Amino acid sequence: MTNQRILKDSEKKQLEAQNCRATDWSKVFVADPFDAARVRNSVFIGEVRLGILTGNVKRDGVEELCGIYDATLANVSVGNDCLIKRVGSRIIGYEIGDGAIIEDVGLLTCEVGATFGCG
Repeated sequence: MTNQRILKDSEKKQLEAQNCRATDWSKVFVADPFDAARVRNSVFIGEVRLGILTGNVKRDGVEELCGIYDATLANVSVGNDCLIKRVGSRIIGYEIGDGAIIEDVGLLTCEVGATFGCG
């Protein structure tokens, strides 16, 4: 994963204005460049690491902006150029790889030591 840093005060304020919150903002790390506009209506619990979210993803011929929208992430690492949206409950304990799309799920949870993948 790309080098990460803590959020700048201006980024925290923007995220809060976009209905985001964290149990502890000092445990939310982001990669540069970080575009806070691509994270909305989300909650961060525990240590959360966000990759670069500046690109687009394409599926079924439709291109969408990468980002995190309407999701709760708990102890999660998100790779570069992912799209995570409309997660009903939360995503817990995942290391999400580059380019992943997670949409319209209720709950994803993973215990320490579990491994799996696609491709």
